Amino acid sequence: MKVNETKTTVSTNLPEPAAEPARDVPAASAPDRVSTDDASRLQSSVRASMRIAVGERASRLEALTQEVRSGNYAPDASRLAEEILARADLDARLAKTLG
Repeated sequence: MKVNETKTTVSTNLPEPAAEPARDVPAASAPDRVSTDDASRLQSSVRASMRIAVGERASRLEALTQEVRSGNYAPDASRLAEEILARADLDARLAKTLG
C-alpha cells in the first residue's frame, strides 16, 4: 500500500518522559545446565517414603479388618459420600483433559 499524503507533526510543549533506569544485563549469559547430581539422593528418599507409606497402609488395613470382624466398624456416611464424589469429579476432569 502506498501512502501519498504526508502530514507535519505539531510540536507540543510537553515535558520529556523520564529516562528509564539502566538495567544490569549480562553481556553473555551462561547456557542453561541440568544437573543430575541429586538424582540418586532423591531416588533413595522416594524409595524410603514409599516403604513407610506401604507399612502405614498395611497397618491401617489390619486395624480396619479387625474393626470389621469385631463388628465395631461404623463408617461416616457423609464423609464416604464426599470422597466418592471427589474421586468421581477428579476422574471426570482427567477424562476431559486427556480425552
